[in-house]
Amino acid sequence: MSRLDLAPGAAVAQLIDAHGAHHQWLDAFAEALDRQRSGRESDRILRVWGLSQSEAGRVFGVARQAVASGSITECPQREWSGSPTLVPRLTC
Repeated sequence: MSRLDLAPGAAVAQLIDAHGAHHQWLDAFAEALDRQRSGRESDRILRVWGLSQSEAGRVFGVARQAVASGSITECPQREWSGSPTLVPRLTC
C-alpha cells in the first residue's frame, strides 16, 4: 500500500509519528491543506455562479489574482450590480 492509499486516520497517525514534536510543521501542513481545499471550492463556486475570476474579484472587491490564488477570506464589502438572484444566496 502506498502512502497515498492510506485511510485519513492512518495518514494522520503517520504524520504525527513523523512530525509530532514539530508543532510548527504540523500547523504549516494544516494551513497548506486548507489552502488547497479552499482553492478547489472557489473554482466550484465560480462554475456554479457562472462568474469569471474578474467578475468574482469585483464582487469581493479584490483583484482577479486574489480570486485565482484562493485568498478571498471575507464577505463582499460593497453591493454587486450582477444578478439580483445571486447576491441574496451569498452567505458568509
